[in-house]
Amino acid sequence: MPSIRALATSLCFLATLFTGCAMSPKIAEHGFSFGTNFQVEIMDYMYGAPIGMPTQPPRDAVRRGHVSQGTGMAGNFVVGEYLYVKWRVKQDGTIIDRKIDLKQLLPANMDGKEIHFNFLGQELNVYVIDLERLHAPNSPHCPALAYKIFQCITVYPIMQKNF
Repeated sequence: MPSIRALATSLCFLATLFTGCAMSPKIAEHGFSFGTNFQVEIMDYMYGAPIGMPTQPPRDAVRRGHVSQGTGMAGNFVVGEYLYVKWRVKQDGTIIDRKIDLKQLLPANMDGKEIHFNFLGQELNVYVIDLERLHAPNSPHCPALAYKIFQCITVYPIMQKNF
């Protein structure tokens, strides 16, 4: 029969193993924003992680079809692991939605950065803008025009840097 000490040691080992595997949310001083154009209407969006409150429109606004067509927020909050966007193409009524896994697309350190999405025509584009770094003089501007003076990385639909 195992001794009480051996049993206690085993329980401590198991507790350490399980709590060590538990993921704590990644928190950073960063921003989230989006804007649209006249070709699409945003119907829903969600920037979030399994732990923490996602950034999303009020569910009542989604049900009524009155979702804001642009927003911005900044602060010390959980870095999202995914971005979900649903939009309608105004020209023909086509409804499109995308859920983008951001875990492999975002830099390890999101402090001082902003996740921004917009549309080029009818296509969703997602950027990580470094609000602490201006782009080099002879490099192209950030495609997100409101942030054209900053370094940015297009993370969706294809990875591309402007510095």
